[in-house]
Amino acid sequence: MEVITIENAEERVLEAEAQVRQSNSYKAFVDPGKLAELLSCYCNDPWSKICQGVNQAASDGQERTPDQLKGRLRSIWKRRNQIAHEADVDPTYAGIGLWPIDKVDTEATIDFMSEIGFQLPHVISCELEVGVNN
Repeated sequence: MEVITIENAEERVLEAEAQVRQSNSYKAFVDPGKLAELLSCYCNDPWSKICQGVNQAASDGQERTPDQLKGRLRSIWKRRNQIAHEADVDPTYAGIGLWPIDKVDTEATIDFMSEIGFQLPHVISCELEVGVNN
């Protein structure tokens, strides 16, 4: 992927958006490593920047580490795969019962994904640190 080196912040955001849409519209970035790979051409240490933004926006006062955010994203990905690929069967019911999906868990997942997603434009629009390796 091409590294974007446009100095004007507004132009950089517009070009970044177009680049992301063009080259990644068919991909999923639920794995934290894949998301970091995508964002690393726009900034250094993207998970630290995501974490910083999430912690600044947190109304509950609980700070989370990058590893905690990545772990939560991985657990959502794992749960999604259970539902989509394993028929979501609960083995304790001998294959005749499904794992429950409740409103509280669903809302918590949506809130978490929204928190992460809200940070992505801010991470992409960070000023480039010239001369620093990604």
